[in-house]
Amino acid sequence: MRAIVFVSIVLVISSFKTFAQDGYIRSTQGSEIIYKRTYVTNCLNSMNKDRSDKEAVNICECMADKLDGHFSSKDYVKYSFNGSINLSELINSDTVLKKQMEECYTSTNKTLLMNAEGFQQKILTKCYDFYLEKYGVKVDKDRLRTFCQCQVDLIKSKKITDSDFENINNPNSLTYYQFYYNCNHPFIDKDSIDRNWNVFIKNDVDGPEADTIKILNFKGMTFVKIKIGNNKQVWLFDSGASDLLINKETEEELKKQGIINKDNFLGISEYEMANGTIDSCRTYRINNLQIGHFKVNNVIVAASDKAKKLILGRSVMNKFTRWTLNNENSTLIFTK
Repeated sequence: MRAIVFVSIVLVISSFKTFAQDGYIRSTQGSEIIYKRTYVTNCLNSMNKDRSDKEAVNICECMADKLDGHFSSKDYVKYSFNGSINLSELINSDTVLKKQMEECYTSTNKTLLMNAEGFQQKILTKCYDFYLEKYGVKVDKDRLRTFCQCQVDLIKSKKITDSDFENINNPNSLTYYQFYYNCNHPFIDKDSIDRNWNVFIKNDVDGPEADTIKILNFKGMTFVKIKIGNNKQVWLFDSGASDLLINKETEEELKKQGIINKDNFLGISEYEMANGTIDSCRTYRINNLQIGHFKVNNVIVAASDKAKKLILGRSVMNKFTRWTLNNENSTLIFTK
């Protein structure tokens, strides 16, 4: 979600001029309306910036140049009241000028960064309201606050540009990885199981310190034998998949054995398939998955009506400290 707060210069100028400084903003007739320096100062204040920020100064000076000589003296009088000129309303009355002045801001490619720096609370509120309005009860409010704060902090620390942020929805981009890996997500996580290795997740693995497992290679793909209950089958070893994926037939077999049931049913989750399509899968949490001499617990299994192959994903692999695929002798080495 991209939350941009365009600069809104709300200025009420109390006189047409006082004494000479370093240039004026003039009317089309050449009348001196306001000192450029005064305009730039007010512009910086509206952005929560000061003159130490050269980028912000350039933006405000650009806006002053656009305004200079644009309106007639009659226009200024029209938007004056009790000797004051409401520049904000005057600028808003001219959509062409308003767009040109906003381009002074947007052309920097740093609007997102400058908003995060100058309007952090507004950005946080927009982020929070956006996800609540779009996803409602699916959002965990505490996680959402952390998620939004993390995004703002990341924008500032990484100096994220507008063009960088355009790739936020591209799963192959660095921006996508930075935001969703570092900030996680704001949604309610029903299974509450970590999918990345940590010092606690290794307790889900019971077995030797290390084990070497024979694999099967076929058409450039790697397959490994796994046993769940009475079912010993060959699974596709896929380091790009998140969880274990099973088909409808395997799901029914595991139900008959009582391995998956209503007690370990986690709900429906959406998964992106290898071809880019989104599939809604029934998810379960199971124990006692056997791979080599290891028994693995707290494993997420996703059941799909569309699946054909059984897929071993990273949520199991990441329970191990290391795993190494040796193509030369067709083995997979797991280390606890």
